[in-house]
Amino acid sequence: TSRSTVGTMTELNDHLKLLFARAATLYCSSCGREVRRDDAESIYAALEREPRVGGAAARVLVTFSVPIPKNFKREEVETFLTRQGYTRIHARSKPAIEVIQDRLAFGPDNRSRLIEALETALKFGNGFVTVRLTEAGAAAGEADSANRSKRRRRAALEPANAQFKFSSHRHCAHCDLSYADPVPNSFSFNSPVGACETCRGFGRTIGIDYRLVIPDESKSLADGAVKPWQTKSNRECQDDLLRYARERGVPTTTPWRELTPEQRAWVIEGEGSWRQKKWYGVKRFFDWLESKAYRMHVRVLLSKYRSYDVCPACGGARLKPESLLWRLGSLDDARGVAGLDRRFRAHLPALDDTTFGALPGLNVHDVMMLPVQDALRFFERIRLPKPLDDAAELVLTEIGTRLRY
Repeated sequence: TSRSTVGTMTELNDHLKLLFARAATLYCSSCGREVRRDDAESIYAALEREPRVGGAAARVLVTFSVPIPKNFKREEVETFLTRQGYTRIHARSKPAIEVIQDRLAFGPDNRSRLIEALETALKFGNGFVTVRLTEAGAAAGEADSANRSKRRRRAALEPANAQFKFSSHRHCAHCDLSYADPVPNSFSFNSPVGACETCRGFGRTIGIDYRLVIPDESKSLADGAVKPWQTKSNRECQDDLLRYARERGVPTTTPWRELTPEQRAWVIEGEGSWRQKKWYGVKRFFDWLESKAYRMHVRVLLSKYRSYDVCPACGGARLKPESLLWRLGSLDDARGVAGLDRRFRAHLPALDDTTFGALPGLNVHDVMMLPVQDALRFFERIRLPKPLDDAAELVLTEIGTRLRY
């Protein structure tokens, strides 16, 4: 078919989508952090690795957010929390209340207590929990109103790097972005699940090549610079162009190449629709033709001016942006086969060069674009994350066999 590639014909793509669905790691499109489902144990391990927490034996504050329903007042929600035993509030805002689950020193002696606090906060926080660094001895005087006022001011001035957000969902807690779990077809441009919605998995879109519409830039508008309007059937459009151009003050006897960019844009884009009695532009003329494409002679006319452009939505990768966020391998694995300039990044406009360069591994489009020898070297050196079942190892073996063939 028109979507066929070497990868699809050798079944490499079938194995790649299985491997990525099982073994790839998701990275946030906004901040580049790894996105995973956290539990109390993994959160504790992450805090233990953090120098400001585990390395400094810091005191931490475990909090969760309770949204205020539209048909409830904040006081009513706080009364309900008090009945549940939650009397300590970290911060109040219009949409939610930040409730303190526990305050304690981080360390092996308090491990069980912290795990229990994290589990409870995840449960009542609908899968979200925040761990904040706090001052030693700040637990004293919780009930004192003056201290509560100080805590509110401290919360408002609290730097972003003094808190660590976690989620048990497929959610980036730092950017508040949610992601769907992958399925094999998420990495296939032959499936509507993974195919780019704009180009439908082809990587290109069909448009109009205005270099064919205006092939001779030495001609003026009056001389017939717009080629499709020089026929008897479309002469009315040529007359409209000259009339509106005179009203607008756009030269009609000046060669096209000498018109200003603004004047050229006016000719192409227009000012409004024909029904508004405004200049509709060359673009709207072709849009109107597209609506009549069920007629044979219209399709023949359109074919003379067609262009096949790289899809603006996926950048030619054929897949949805969400599918390209999943990466396989380590940073060294990626550097061993593809320099930074060869790694696809059109789907990551929010990341700066440093953050993008630090992303581990390759996404599925990067892998598909590798020469066979580089692809083989990549799959020979990667180590799948643990724990994975034997099926993933089998898929990796099948990919290597086909690349060596």
